[in-house]
Amino acid sequence: MVNKYTIPIDSSYGSAFGDNATVNNYYSDGREEFVDIPLEDLNLRFNDSPQIKSDILHKLDQEKLLVLGGNLGVSKNELALQLAFLIADGNDICIKQWRRTSSQQLINIELELQQTDSPTVFVFTKIEPQDIGSGSGLSKAHKTAKFFQKHWVVISTDRSFTSWNLGDSAREFFPNWSLEDIFYSLDDLPQGDRTEYEDEYIRELFSESEQREQLLALGLSFFNGCLEDQLFAALEQVVLKAWRQRDPSLRALDYDDFKQLKENYFQFYSDKDLYGTASYKFKFVKIQNYPIDIRSIKILSENRLRLFKLSWDSHRRQIINALDVLAELIRESAVEENYFYPEKWELYGDQQRRDDLRRVISKTFSDIGLISNSSLRAVQGILSRLAINENAEIRSVAARTIARWYEPDNRYESKFFITTQNLYDFTLGKEARNLEISEEWLEIEKESKYSLVLNALNVDKAQHQKNKILGIIIWLFQSFQRIFKLSEDKKIKKNTYYIEGKALDAQDYMGATVAVTIGDAIYDYSGTETLSEEFYNWLEELAASRLRLVHHYFAYHTLYWVVPFHLKEERLRNILNEIIQKHTEVFYPSNFLSFAYSFNHAIARSLAHAYKYPENHLLVRKTLNEWYKEYTRGSNTDDSLLKTVLLSYGIIQYEEQSRFSVKLVFSRIAKALKKYPSVREAAVFAVCSLTRRYFYKIEFQLQDLLFNLNREEQQKVVKQLTDIYLEERLSLQGNAEDIDYRTIRINERVYQLWRNPENRPLTDIEHTMNEWAKLENKVAPQQTAIRALVSFAGALREKVEHQ
Repeated sequence: MVNKYTIPIDSSYGSAFGDNATVNNYYSDGREEFVDIPLEDLNLRFNDSPQIKSDILHKLDQEKLLVLGGNLGVSKNELALQLAFLIADGNDICIKQWRRTSSQQLINIELELQQTDSPTVFVFTKIEPQDIGSGSGLSKAHKTAKFFQKHWVVISTDRSFTSWNLGDSAREFFPNWSLEDIFYSLDDLPQGDRTEYEDEYIRELFSESEQREQLLALGLSFFNGCLEDQLFAALEQVVLKAWRQRDPSLRALDYDDFKQLKENYFQFYSDKDLYGTASYKFKFVKIQNYPIDIRSIKILSENRLRLFKLSWDSHRRQIINALDVLAELIRESAVEENYFYPEKWELYGDQQRRDDLRRVISKTFSDIGLISNSSLRAVQGILSRLAINENAEIRSVAARTIARWYEPDNRYESKFFITTQNLYDFTLGKEARNLEISEEWLEIEKESKYSLVLNALNVDKAQHQKNKILGIIIWLFQSFQRIFKLSEDKKIKKNTYYIEGKALDAQDYMGATVAVTIGDAIYDYSGTETLSEEFYNWLEELAASRLRLVHHYFAYHTLYWVVPFHLKEERLRNILNEIIQKHTEVFYPSNFLSFAYSFNHAIARSLAHAYKYPENHLLVRKTLNEWYKEYTRGSNTDDSLLKTVLLSYGIIQYEEQSRFSVKLVFSRIAKALKKYPSVREAAVFAVCSLTRRYFYKIEFQLQDLLFNLNREEQQKVVKQLTDIYLEERLSLQGNAEDIDYRTIRINERVYQLWRNPENRPLTDIEHTMNEWAKLENKVAPQQTAIRALVSFAGALREKVEHQ
């Protein structure tokens, strides 16, 4: 069993998929993803900042959306907040800053603009093209902002203009500015912000410094981007475990050691956009976000990579030894016990620190791997050890490192492909070894049969006759056995596809890492027109794997990013069709529905992800319609295509105003449930999922469908109705004199109690179920309503904690 799944899975129906699954709500409305920034905080923050030119503010007010990209030489995140402050200051305007809550988070800027009533400045920092649907999503957000004219959007990104795959007209909101274009005076800016250092400067800095300062420069470069206290804690580990063994005279570090390098090589930047919050739910204290005034380190310009290249020949062993310590920090960051040790707080104390540490070290691994072939080999050794770790968060660092080496038609592209090939070659060894074992058993079986024939020639005729009669009986028995098992042949064939084993091993984890790497590389360059031949070959290679874990990550990560950005390509649609019909087995058994971890569910989820991008709406509908027709035409006897269609219908998030409505798909699901018994389980899943999310839209259709569900299936619907009740019950409010001082706590949710239960107002779902219970000549809805009301009454009594 996988140690930890970090793939977000739709949780709209049922509980977590598997015992060790980490489930994220895929259909979050986005409200909790924003932090309100008080104007008072920003006023103190930018009181002494350089004055921004009025032309910049006019540009933002005119376009309503502005992107700060490329290498400006200043903190783009700070600049974005300063622009937001200048827009909001003195006006009744809110400032909301977006914060990332998951690695596969999709930002719907258009929806935020539409659903926010009061004038607001939205600030998005460190945005990647895929976060908002590549360049097309950015252009649509710009048009929407200009249409409404009451909101502003400021975006900072480390990606260049060309990386967003935008047209020349996008320069209106994605300008190519220098510092002189932005500020009236540069006198107040740190000197390093406006200075580009060339190789000669780095050479002088490094060659004229003492050994200790050279190692400090390397150490700072390793942890560029870490928080200040985290930097010192991590660098101390490198000095203690790697460098002091070679030079015992190295003493502990302190701020004085950085005087020679500060202002010339690095600077500390104040990360005032950081907000701290508690991780656990308090019983009485209301959790709030508070700004944290803490500094982070930033190497000036491109000095870091230049320093790595310059020092590789002279300090190679120090760098290689340090890489082992960096890898150890990554592994330690995934050990939960370390989160609670006070002495390890600086390194791993909260999720943001752990994420930052992994991101920074991954970037260091990538940069060092670019120096030369010898450095690549050194980094590959480190990555291979991370790639076989049981923990998915550790493996993701290796995947992220390798994915950075890919860029279409650049000189580092070969490093990406040779590394992925080398790693996956190790994984293929497991399949090859299993094949050799199978062939060996065939030879043994063949020799055994041959020996039996030779022995039979030596028996007497009477014995030969007895053997002949016995052989006929055995043949007849086996023939009848084959006849009765014809219906099971397909199942047997499916169950023998994957290589079985009692436990996952290094080769399984390595293959999973490669699958994530391919997905990450495609994610980074989703703006390209078509998927390259090399990546198509990789998709087919991963699809042909006989390892369950490889298929799991290929299905739930790689395809998750391939499908939204390349569904328009016929070749990809054909590959998906082939995968669905060829690989029908479940990856891992679950106490949930049998297709929980399967290509059916994974591809359905990927199509639902693709549908969140408006440009894919028509294409997703067309693809599902074609698969539905292909099944109904009887061109194949496998029901996997129709299962995938029904699962997609159950997972897709439907828009309010669309011809492709939840009522339409519900009627299709109901028709399939009645007509095609082999896909009943998938149809029930879709019915339950839509019930949970769109009950009040499909209420009357559901009443009619309940007649076609058995008692067990109706109980699954009751479970969804109970979840709706708990959601509505959570938001019930009453008068102070009616509310009991006690509360009930279930799964970190706190429910109010009424002193007199009869005075508690009913939820909407309770009103509806009471109406259902009174229906005449509709036995199934009546029974379901009664069971639901009973379930409601007992829901708060299960696993409660009185406060």
